[in-house]
Amino acid sequence: MAARLYGAVIRTRNLDAMRRFLSETVGLGNPVVNSNFWLEYEMADGGMVLVVERDETATSSTGACSCNLAWCLSVEDLDAFEKRMTDQGYGPEGATDAPSGARALLFRDPEGNPFMAVGGGQ
Repeated sequence: MAARLYGAVIRTRNLDAMRRFLSETVGLGNPVVNSNFWLEYEMADGGMVLVVERDETATSSTGACSCNLAWCLSVEDLDAFEKRMTDQGYGPEGATDAPSGARALLFRDPEGNPFMAVGGGQ
């Protein structure tokens, strides 16, 4: 039996802040599962999910990430995404090229977890 990645889980102390950040700032809309301890965003029809779990032991990280996981988001218009993030106080920390050759920007969520936004619907 083959295994496939279902999604990623972000653990957070402040679920409400992460809900606002992902739903409004990042623009993911409403989570498909929305409880007081678990959020689940469907990232593709019938595909990957991004989960946010409330965890009182989670620690915020500023500067270097204290974990080994970063998530990646595909956006149609990277310049517009960068402007929306910057306008909300989450300017990019750097830029790189994705393996596909697409331009990518590096950001952090409210608890310091890194994520990458890749342009062009990659």
